[in-house]
Amino acid sequence: MGGSMIDLTVDGQTVKAYQTAGEGDGLPGVVVLMEWWGLNDHIKDVCERFAVEGFAVVAPDLYSSQGNAVTEDADEAAKLMGNLTQDQVMKEVQAAVDYLGSQGNVNPDKRLVMGFCMGGLYALFSAALVNDIKTVVSYYGMVKPVYKLMSEFKVPIMYFAGDKDKFVTLLETTQLRKTIKKTGEMIVYYGKGHAFFNDTRPDSYDEKSAKDSWKKMLAYIPKQW
Repeated sequence: MGGSMIDLTVDGQTVKAYQTAGEGDGLPGVVVLMEWWGLNDHIKDVCERFAVEGFAVVAPDLYSSQGNAVTEDADEAAKLMGNLTQDQVMKEVQAAVDYLGSQGNVNPDKRLVMGFCMGGLYALFSAALVNDIKTVVSYYGMVKPVYKLMSEFKVPIMYFAGDKDKFVTLLETTQLRKTIKKTGEMIVYYGKGHAFFNDTRPDSYDEKSAKDSWKKMLAYIPKQW
């Protein structure tokens, strides 16, 4: 991987983040938000894929205050996620967005937030609570916690779902679909479950859906500038 770890400062505390970028100037910037497993090699690999596509990328370690934890145990991941607060995570996401905007190789008018699972949830929150972004992309992020903020969405949203997802059902996403249909897009992969994008988890990964969603996302993002 060609990236490196950097320090962001939030409320006087250090938040670790992974940074990488494509070549050239005037790059679009993307903040990548991790799954509940932590800032692991899979998320860093996603960052590198964005870099190959010509993005500048920052992925904050949302578990910085918990020792930069990475786990493969669902119970531990649930505990780590449960220790987070919406307010703190939004500050960290904003710090990452601001950092991208301060970089000389980034076009500050072309920044977005995207995430997977837990990160997909916080990406949805970002649509209402984070400034200076043009769009949000959420892969199977929980929707119920964001219901009350949907009327405050400031940017278009692209949302990917699997109809067999046991964690985020299509019924749960109904209101989101209605909210974003005029400016955003929801894409459902039938027969697919949760975490179909994660190629390090053979129990859930679906290559066809993962590749198709990546292609659709890359086509969607430039339309938001």
